[in-house]
Amino acid sequence: MFCGDFDRLLAESDSYPLLQSAMWNYCADIFQNHVQQLKSAVASLVDVLESGYDETDRPAESFEAYSKNINELLERLTSGLYGRYISDSVMAGSPAYR
Repeated sequence: MFCGDFDRLLAESDSYPLLQSAMWNYCADIFQNHVQQLKSAVASLVDVLESGYDETDRPAESFEAYSKNINELLERLTSGLYGRYISDSVMAGSPAYR
């Protein structure tokens, strides 16, 4: 899944805040303007996966854990956390911000 790989890449580039922020800002449209659609699609996917198995096939905990992990991942990607370096730099240099 793109989001998982992208989140891992961003987390691993924490030592390079400008690079991390630039990568996130490149995809910011998805994570800022389409957050509700993204979260809705993931919720639907989890529902479909969950409905495809009965309790004897796969434990319910695995779906709960997956749902929790994917929601935490989406929260990180949509929070702006990874894009803050550029955002803070732009705002600090902006005359309107001073």
